[in-house]
Amino acid sequence: MTVLRDRRVTVLLVLVLLGSALAVVLALTRPAADGATAPPVETAQAPYFVPADLLGPGGEALAAAVSALPAALGYDHRDLDATLTRATQAMTTGYARVFTRTFDRRVRPLAQRQRSVVEARVRGAGVVRTDGDTAVVCLVYVDQVQVRPREGRKDAQPRVLSRNRVRVEMVLRSGAWKINGIDPL
Repeated sequence: MTVLRDRRVTVLLVLVLLGSALAVVLALTRPAADGATAPPVETAQAPYFVPADLLGPGGEALAAAVSALPAALGYDHRDLDATLTRATQAMTTGYARVFTRTFDRRVRPLAQRQRSVVEARVRGAGVVRTDGDTAVVCLVYVDQVQVRPREGRKDAQPRVLSRNRVRVEMVLRSGAWKINGIDPL
């Protein structure tokens, strides 16, 4: 019985070693993934986000979220009131009040201090859950890109400030999909 156990252990050890060796070989010979570095900023030749066919449950809500988030998560220090108005147009009345308080307490002082223009660019999006025909939860990947540097700086190229994942709650109100919550993940 001891000999049989020793053979099992030996066979198991050989299989583990072969599996490990195979994993190392595959890792070393794997071609480098295109775009393995940071994703490029949008150019005239390639759009930043190409939406998929959004048929099916939640597709219209997802399309509305993708369309509304750039206005909600970007800002222009030169006209913060217009920025806020654009952002809240696609929101429910209740969430627009919450968003405005947060914008006035956090974003407005930062934007005025930095004096920059930041665009929010959607990188990807999907439906997480639908609740009937009137509520959808989406997951959206958004980059915030500083497209106009702070005044007095020589940065000419746009630069990515942050890469975010946000959960967006969409609700159907009066025939239109509106944002009812944005939560960073």
